[in-house]
Amino acid sequence: MFFVPLPFLTPEEGANIVLFFSLPLTYVMGILILSSDAISSLYMVNQPPILQEINLPEAQGQIVSWNQFLENIGYGMGPLIAGIFISIFGQNYKISAVIITIFVIPGIILWTLSCNWYTQDKERIRTILSERATILKSRNKN
Repeated sequence: MFFVPLPFLTPEEGANIVLFFSLPLTYVMGILILSSDAISSLYMVNQPPILQEINLPEAQGQIVSWNQFLENIGYGMGPLIAGIFISIFGQNYKISAVIITIFVIPGIILWTLSCNWYTQDKERIRTILSERATILKSRNKN
């Protein structure tokens, strides 16, 4: 967002909604925000069910708890790290945004790799659970 060259508006121009929506950059910003929110929401919606499908039932509670704990730490540390970078680079938001974006790259790589392992892990869990079900059924027959 910091790389979109926004025009300087006077308070009167900023209050003029028709002028605001006549600027092409308004739509560029809207598309960028919509895209960013859409991608973020896909991650948030799919993450808990995926974690549950690739972990055994006895570990799911702990995995979900750790996931939420780390997410909450991230929500707190994100603004702190951003503030530190902005302070270090003398209020230069562009450099700070680029550096903070670099922090996202390992997550993207790991999430992409996990997509490759997802089907194997899901099948492995399904096999373990079916073996357990067979053992329980054999115990009930005796």
